[in-house]
Amino acid sequence: NTVNFPEFEKYFDQLIGKCRGMRDTKGKEYANSTDRFANFDRLATTLDLPRLKIAQVYLQKHLDSINHYVKTGTEGAEPIEGRFVDAITYLSLMAGMVHEDSTASQLVESPSTLDKFE
Repeated sequence: NTVNFPEFEKYFDQLIGKCRGMRDTKGKEYANSTDRFANFDRLATTLDLPRLKIAQVYLQKHLDSINHYVKTGTEGAEPIEGRFVDAITYLSLMAGMVHEDSTASQLVESPSTLDKFE
């Protein structure tokens, strides 16, 4: 079974759509604020850890499940696609934190490296 580029593009769009859905529902519930990273900031303060490390812990749980799937071919309590959605979501949150931290520390705003892909 071979997946061609248009088929993969369609799947990718669906997968990213699920990531957006996750972001829009659980993200707002967890943040409980207009600040997207509020829940990470609260835990960072409570645990005296950087918020990026807090996000990494959440990400690692999903990566562990993905590793288990790769090794055994069996899913855990949740479907494996959901773990990929969760991992992509946490990676995007971590990228957003890095972006926020780097832009906050710059005196002059420079274009994002992502701009060249648009």
